[in-house]
Amino acid sequence: MSQNVLKADGALNLRLLSEESRHDLVISSGRNGLVISLYGDYAWNLSPHIHTRNKAASSKIIDFSSPQFADGSRLTDPQHAGLLESVKALIYVRLSRNSHHSCKPLSTITAIGLWMNLCPLLRWMVDGSYDRFASLTSDACLSYVEHSRKRSVWEYSANGRPDKKLTASTLYNYFVSVEDLWHFREFLPDALQEHPWPGQSAGSLAGIKKGGTDRAAKTEQIPDRLMGQLMQESLCYVTGGYGDQLLACRNAQTESESINEHLSRLGLNSWQAVKPELNRLHTACYIVIAGLSGMRDSEMASLETGCYYEREGWDGAVYGWIKGHTYKLEEDPKPVEWMVPPVVKNAVDMITQVTAPLRYKLEQQIAALEAKLRDVSYLSPTNRQQDEETLYEMKQKRHALFLNGPLWQDRIGILDSNTIRTRLKNFARHINLKVQTDDLAQVLDKTEIRVGEVWPLAPHQFRRTFARYVARCILGDVRYLRTHFKHWSLDMTLGYSWGDEDYLDVTLIEEILAERQNLQDDIVWGWIDITTNQHLAATGGNNIEKVRRSSLVMVAANPRTVARQLSKGYFLRGLGHSWCTEKECQGKGIYSVTECRDCENRVIDEGHIPVWHGIRNQQIELMMRDDCGDPIWQGALDALRYAEQILVDLGETVVLHPALPRPSERRRHG
Repeated sequence: MSQNVLKADGALNLRLLSEESRHDLVISSGRNGLVISLYGDYAWNLSPHIHTRNKAASSKIIDFSSPQFADGSRLTDPQHAGLLESVKALIYVRLSRNSHHSCKPLSTITAIGLWMNLCPLLRWMVDGSYDRFASLTSDACLSYVEHSRKRSVWEYSANGRPDKKLTASTLYNYFVSVEDLWHFREFLPDALQEHPWPGQSAGSLAGIKKGGTDRAAKTEQIPDRLMGQLMQESLCYVTGGYGDQLLACRNAQTESESINEHLSRLGLNSWQAVKPELNRLHTACYIVIAGLSGMRDSEMASLETGCYYEREGWDGAVYGWIKGHTYKLEEDPKPVEWMVPPVVKNAVDMITQVTAPLRYKLEQQIAALEAKLRDVSYLSPTNRQQDEETLYEMKQKRHALFLNGPLWQDRIGILDSNTIRTRLKNFARHINLKVQTDDLAQVLDKTEIRVGEVWPLAPHQFRRTFARYVARCILGDVRYLRTHFKHWSLDMTLGYSWGDEDYLDVTLIEEILAERQNLQDDIVWGWIDITTNQHLAATGGNNIEKVRRSSLVMVAANPRTVARQLSKGYFLRGLGHSWCTEKECQGKGIYSVTECRDCENRVIDEGHIPVWHGIRNQQIELMMRDDCGDPIWQGALDALRYAEQILVDLGETVVLHPALPRPSERRRHG
């Protein structure tokens, strides 16, 4: 009896099964029992076990014939039959047996990643005439390590980068797949006979520090200037009227009407020029929604028409929400809601119109297939099952927001991750999103991202960039996105406190708080860094300067660790003109800059210099008014002198502004 490898009862010991019995194992099947892939097939279609909707059909398949070796042969050729069986066995075991570390089998997507990580090993083995895993000794495995260290990125791709070596995390994934051949040896017909590298680990060989994989952030955040340009250009399509003009031109073309007037308004010369602009409109809607929600690409693909709605919040204000599903760390899709600014509604409405023709065609296809299933007498039950499975897949995406596919093709799908990556890069080139010198301050990999080149825009960057902006708002930095993210208060949990906890994107909250901690660490390190000796002001700032001049020594692995040790235990808040470290602060400093002048928890740094120049000018203007009373004049004078002292403490050269006569004196002599 066939068994499904991805079910609990599928964890069979392959060493006890004959080759024929293994080949009959069911790898995947449809909802109606239709067998899609068997163990013995040259390709395993794992799509029934992958819930995310942003994966291309090809990325849900393990095609064992895909790697081509140096001699032109492929893994599915007869001379590699034994090695093919060994690879299948490892993937099967990792899908069905609990890991020693996670205590659960690999997810389907991770298993596909395991296959990709095994391909370099297979190429190396065939080049070295190794036909079984059991023939790999420790010395041989260490030779593979040296070979991998010398490899370049995408060595076997047409887009190869011979100048860039594999990253530590990539090497780690390669080497872990080799360790699996040892850790799961009791379940494998062909396994390593000795540890691949006694006394060492995949992490140490890859150059990763003790404690596992490097957890430092590797995803680039889009620099502020470039993010501003990207959002402005996208909003021109979505809310600036250009998108509406494109849709009007498309509608005229569909109705066989003249489009000359539309082309003139658009500044385009032909219908062929309109087509790429419609794709850019599609991409612009994606950018607006992803950039202002922090959603992952898989979550974007889960959105359906009507996903935006509004409801009254805990403070009586009306807030916008967008509903979809999250898949990260979830065995099954989990319904989730994201709070978004109102402009996201414009993007949702626009993309709904953009994809309307595809949705209409999909409904026609559904109706035709339903009619076929009602009226046709099938010659084979399998053919009926295949049509039933196809109908189910069509209905699953009939309301999808980001439908994609040319109208002249029969297969309409949902925008997949490969397509959106390409479109984002094309969009960045189209708007000339080039890196400038000042942008490099917010770049992690300055060897990969260079001045003058187009920013390598990618879907996963939106989430981290969103987290940065929200974290700034949590810190109280009102200079960033205050108008867009009015719902993010100093305590970011307030924004969600009245929502349904079951529908929160908890991982997004965790990423925002982690980014907020990173920002706080950077601020604190700027205060204590003796190499820069940044000027500080106010009582708290003066105290920090005294400690900085003392002989106090703190030992830590890196500056961020020192900053985190010092900032542990308090929640840094920004007042716009200063930083506050007091837990029980009543917030009076928001209304009067002199209210907290003697508070030891107030720190003012050089980043506030422009603000204090502005405060000084405001007091001068206030003192010059004739319609204010003497008490207000005196308050302005006190604030003026305080602002001037702060600026001096921050290293500015300031000439004291002369005190103007009191308003009462000016009126008396007036």
